[in-house]
Amino acid sequence: MLESFRKPKYRDSRMDNPSEQRWAMRQLDMATPPPSVFSKAGIRHRLRDSYLTVRGSMASPPSKPFLHCLYLHSVYDDCRGSFRKMLSDLQTVGQFVDADSVLQVLNGDRPLDGPYFHISFDDGFDNNYRNAFPILEELGIKATFFVPSRLVGSTDSEFLAAWWTRGIDPLPTRMMSWEWLREMNAAGHGVGSHTRNHARLSDVSRSSTQLAEEVGGSKCEIEDKLGAACRFISWPYGTNSDMNERAFAEVESAGYDGCFSAVRGFVEPGRTSRFAIPRDQTESFWPLPHIRYFAFTGTATEGR
Repeated sequence: MLESFRKPKYRDSRMDNPSEQRWAMRQLDMATPPPSVFSKAGIRHRLRDSYLTVRGSMASPPSKPFLHCLYLHSVYDDCRGSFRKMLSDLQTVGQFVDADSVLQVLNGDRPLDGPYFHISFDDGFDNNYRNAFPILEELGIKATFFVPSRLVGSTDSEFLAAWWTRGIDPLPTRMMSWEWLREMNAAGHGVGSHTRNHARLSDVSRSSTQLAEEVGGSKCEIEDKLGAACRFISWPYGTNSDMNERAFAEVESAGYDGCFSAVRGFVEPGRTSRFAIPRDQTESFWPLPHIRYFAFTGTATEGR
């Protein structure tokens, strides 16, 4: 993830009473600060930033038909405009399709006859509903929201105890509720699994019981809460090293139709596995040239 060299500011206005703000600022104080501008890490960040800015400014979409899956985590309150612009700019290039369409292209049931994008969100943060959902509806784009089912609706203290890891999520936020997820699902957006506890499946696969709970248990919980099929899962952390053959077998055995990664690449009919669908990360607070770079290039490398 691209990081600012300044400590991130508190950006979600929903926590508008003093006690919630104090909680939020405590989490910011816990976050690992970005590297000094003059350190080796800081210099690497600046060089990477410059590289992405230059390459992204020159980037153009592939000349041949393509399907590229993109994913985000958050759309903070002060990023609504940049999120809308990101989507609007990509709509001038190609059409957004839902997860069912991605699967149809993979299976050869739908031709890959133009430029297509699919967008999804990982982790289930509440700003997905408050900020992203209205803009997606406005632009007629259907997304997929991958949620860790046990953490849906968590309170601040539950969220902190169950999930907070120093320096992983740079800004505090809350989780979506089942009510919100039902509303988005009724509007045509997909709700998929991100395991029950945001588990690293390559680790929990040592226990067949825990693996089944994280994969199949999450699917059952989502279906029970939404009254709708949960057909897709994305695995947390997203890289090839975060999955293994036992975990892939469990995903298939649980009855999922498709599984999304965070490994870079375009969807290639006849070559891409429906249980390892590549995605590229973008975030609404990134500079537009950086978004263009990752949206228009798809070199197969490890997810970030």
